[in-house]
Amino acid sequence: MLAYLCVLNNRSDDLRLRRIVNNPPRGLGGKTMEMVERLAQAEGCSLYDVISHPDQYGALERAAYKLGKFTDMLEGCARLLDEGMPLTDFYEELLIRTGYTAMLAEKNTEENQTRLENVHELKSSIVSYVENAEEPTLAGFLEEIALYTDIEQYDPTADAAVMMTMHSAKGLEFPQVFLVGLEEGLFPGMRAIGEPEEMEEERRLCYVAITRARERLTISYAHQRMLYGRTNACMPSRFLKEIPEECVEHRGGYHPKPAPQETHGGHTSSYSYSNRGSRTNPAAERRKAHMKQAEYSDFAAKAVASVSIDFHQGDMVEHTAFGKGMVLSVMKMGGDALLEVAFDEIGTKKLMAKTAASHMKKV
Repeated sequence: MLAYLCVLNNRSDDLRLRRIVNNPPRGLGGKTMEMVERLAQAEGCSLYDVISHPDQYGALERAAYKLGKFTDMLEGCARLLDEGMPLTDFYEELLIRTGYTAMLAEKNTEENQTRLENVHELKSSIVSYVENAEEPTLAGFLEEIALYTDIEQYDPTADAAVMMTMHSAKGLEFPQVFLVGLEEGLFPGMRAIGEPEEMEEERRLCYVAITRARERLTISYAHQRMLYGRTNACMPSRFLKEIPEECVEHRGGYHPKPAPQETHGGHTSSYSYSNRGSRTNPAAERRKAHMKQAEYSDFAAKAVASVSIDFHQGDMVEHTAFGKGMVLSVMKMGGDALLEVAFDEIGTKKLMAKTAASHMKKV
């Protein structure tokens, strides 16, 4: 039920939408959702954007009625919140409209009993939140539960890696910490860039994350990242440049120089990279960095654009990492194509043709 609440709060939550769309069963199985995912990827939109307008896609004609009933149910529930229904009453109504508790009550199994207990426990959490919050909202409840759920599930004695958000890591320490995706636009996020107050809040959060490590901290970022089928060049987070150079051991071809001064607008004036140990004039290096970044982005775009697509349905292929397989489908997407490949050892994967071309060949 928590997944239902998350989708109602954020229709673009594809991960949780996949969990609820056919739970309870609604006749919206794997094939339907596989087609929805293909359409969403081709359109560059969320899964909900597709399933809320099934009549616009011929491929969803047979499932349109069922998808429509599902989205109508969700939108009807959302309207209850918009009309001011108290959160506790809304949760009870949501249980009825989704049919979730009715499904669990049909079969008196141990697993269903456990799920029903989880349903009631979530209700207790909502009641507690409403009693203590000045202005209780669904978004506020989800934000609060996300913090303490991560912490409650953390077992410090377990011999395992622990994944959690930076917020929920407050107050905890670990021998080793890995921070991933420290790139401009991700961390700090796009909304913080150009907004001094939000940028400072992101900076404080970064400090919290860094100081969770007692012995060793590993930070990573991608030189390029694919989003909605498009590959974009990435810039390392400005926060990396604020870490004292003597504390850092660099791995990889490039690394950030110490932080430049920020402008009055709140953003760093430039980004620079150099081989470790080189000595350069700072001003000249900043100008050079701008040119390198522009050249790199242009080179990455041209390199991908120059690759021809030579894969077709039924082709037998061999990938350097995934091994041998067969191309199940090819979906054109602008100047690229989305390949669905069934590999012998790891199963089915979806790859962008131009990116895969340098790692995969026909056999």
